[in-house]
Amino acid sequence: MAPTTATSDFRVRGSCGTTMQLIERDLNEAAGDDGRHEYLGVFHVGDLSYAAGQTFVWDHFGALIEPTAKRVPYMVSVGNHDFGYLEGRRGPHAALRSPLHKIFEADGTHGQDAAGECGVPSEARFRMPENGRGLWWYSVDVGLTHHVVLSSEHDVSAGSPMRRWLQQDLASVDRARTPWLLVHIHRPLYCSVAFGGDFTRTAWTSS
Repeated sequence: MAPTTATSDFRVRGSCGTTMQLIERDLNEAAGDDGRHEYLGVFHVGDLSYAAGQTFVWDHFGALIEPTAKRVPYMVSVGNHDFGYLEGRRGPHAALRSPLHKIFEADGTHGQDAAGECGVPSEARFRMPENGRGLWWYSVDVGLTHHVVLSSEHDVSAGSPMRRWLQQDLASVDRARTPWLLVHIHRPLYCSVAFGGDFTRTAWTSS
């Protein structure tokens, strides 16, 4: 997206499932405020369709987001309901996974949230910028903002592929062009609610 000095408005949502009507309503209201206003993009930060292996739910989700996605860039990332796993550390993602997933396998209960999807339907349906690792992590400029999109479901330890990419991406940001830098991840490092099974912050700060 081209740089601009105009207002940079965008929407960030997570765990939407089939509540896309709320986003479409917001877009319509914004466009009607003064006849000139429009969001530059929507970021859906993980837990996309909650299909849990049921393909027809993905079809329903696609129909729901179409009115929004055809108007503005619709950027997505993955959450535990898109990529959770307990087994299967072989294949294309094996090198990206830690021996024990520090975020939600520590208590042995959260790895089945995606019902075996392991990110396959998400990756088949969405194409994100290729400056990182596609859907899993990437960055994009929107107006005056530089957005870094990360996966809370992959290895974040020191020296991991995503951690190395993040360091390189942050070092390359032109703050004169994009003075605002935002990081999106499904499981936030800081939250107003304490959850004993969430090890996101520990995983990032302990290595």
